[in-house]
Amino acid sequence: MLEQPLVAALNAALGSVARLRGAPARRIDPERARMWGVRDLGRWCGSAVDAVLGYLDTATERSASRAAAMRMIAAGERRLPGIPLFGTSATDSTIGARLTHPLIFVVAFIAFLGLSDHGVSAFAFWSLAASLAAFGVGVYAARWRLPAVPDRAIWVAGAGLALAGALVPLVGADVATKLSLLPLAVLILSGKTGMWASAGAAALGYTFFTQGQITYGAPYLALGVAGAAHNYRSPRLSGLLGRHAAFLSVVLMAVGTLYWVLAIALVGRIPLLTTREGLSPLFVMRSHLLPIGAILFISVMGERASRQGTHAQARTLSVLALSFSLLLMALLGYRTQVLLTLLGGIIAMVYWQLVSTREVIASGAALAALFGVMTVFRTLTTGAHVGVLESLSVRTGLTLDIYDMMASLGGYTGFTKGQAYLASITDYATLMPGLAYAPRRYVAVYAGARGISMTSTLLGPLALDFGLLGSVAAMSLLGWMTARTKGLVSAVTGGQRSIVVALYALILAYLILGIETGLVDYEVLLLFGGTFLYMLHLRRVSQHT
Repeated sequence: MLEQPLVAALNAALGSVARLRGAPARRIDPERARMWGVRDLGRWCGSAVDAVLGYLDTATERSASRAAAMRMIAAGERRLPGIPLFGTSATDSTIGARLTHPLIFVVAFIAFLGLSDHGVSAFAFWSLAASLAAFGVGVYAARWRLPAVPDRAIWVAGAGLALAGALVPLVGADVATKLSLLPLAVLILSGKTGMWASAGAAALGYTFFTQGQITYGAPYLALGVAGAAHNYRSPRLSGLLGRHAAFLSVVLMAVGTLYWVLAIALVGRIPLLTTREGLSPLFVMRSHLLPIGAILFISVMGERASRQGTHAQARTLSVLALSFSLLLMALLGYRTQVLLTLLGGIIAMVYWQLVSTREVIASGAALAALFGVMTVFRTLTTGAHVGVLESLSVRTGLTLDIYDMMASLGGYTGFTKGQAYLASITDYATLMPGLAYAPRRYVAVYAGARGISMTSTLLGPLALDFGLLGSVAAMSLLGWMTARTKGLVSAVTGGQRSIVVALYALILAYLILGIETGLVDYEVLLLFGGTFLYMLHLRRVSQHT
């Protein structure tokens, strides 16, 4: 059963190598591959992936664009004047650890609840409390070290997996799928069967997806891909990203700027001063690479400053990158990306001690002021002439009201079973008759509104799709992932550390901003999913080096 997806993966890898080298592609005949067996095909897939990554590493190292980017950074460090600290010294490491602790998300969420001018129902209140508590449990569970899976457990898990398959005629495929996930996870965590169990789960999930069985395929595919990242021990991928982190940050900023220009040119006006109507969602989404690249650039500068002692010059380049990204994102009229740039940049600078305590306080005030100014601009362009404080209070109360409805509709086990999140992918949203919307418009439909988008806090879509139990599970996983990512910072060095710090700054900033807006945008889900997979892979690589 596994030969077909393994051959497809191997042919894709061989095709990538051929395109990179400009040579004709070699392909493996699926019928002939049946004679070789799964183990040989799996080993060849791993070798092909390593070959692609090795070629990319060499080609990037020799590229003229990388050389130009590194010369530009070096020239900036030499020629630009350093910006002195506004304060006596850089942020103390203890203060910085507290300011960037994952539990700051819980504090921010409670502060958000305090802005509302009225309360929520008892069920919504206890759902909020349970979800925030689950996030805290996940943060502290990240400290636990999981024991190795014993051989006896492998046999028991295999028997459980076979039993779940045998129960399909009795309990149905949906229940059998859920029953099989626990023994499958045990097999994936085992060092002996991990990669093969991961490949099997991913192949089974892919098969379900091709047959249109998304509900069955999603758990297997997600578990299989996560297991593959956990069991892939080659350091080539992490080494490639770490060695070229500076160049990657410049590329992300350049691509984001290009799509910003295209988005503005398409509408022919400044959206902040008029309206966002007519902006291309595709171009806007790709322009969001600019703040991601800017935060990674700040982290790279901080890592270089820690090695070279050029903190003043690193501050200058970081401020320039931050200001450039802030200006362009502000002109698009999207407050979330502006606040993401500022908040994520501050978190990265606090970690690398590129800011003082006074500057952190001033930056916090600037965040609040910037949010207020952009809120005023938005209210003026929409014709709603209300004050900033009134706008915040009303919007918070409305958001919590919508969450209240989603929590009641979702109950304990969910109502839409994943459709709200699938709506973030256009190809899947168009499969839903009458509801081919983005997730926030999907929420608005169930709240009784038409033709508009509505936010329901970070927990609203979770409650609608998966209910209270799903919200608790998802929040505990988010807490675990966030704390694990931060803990990984001390386990890596060099460019890898700058990437991990940037990823942690991004996900923590998105979590705080997502308290009101939710984590439902396609690029945000990709960022969290990619961070989760990279964290699993890098953690395994760091344990074996």
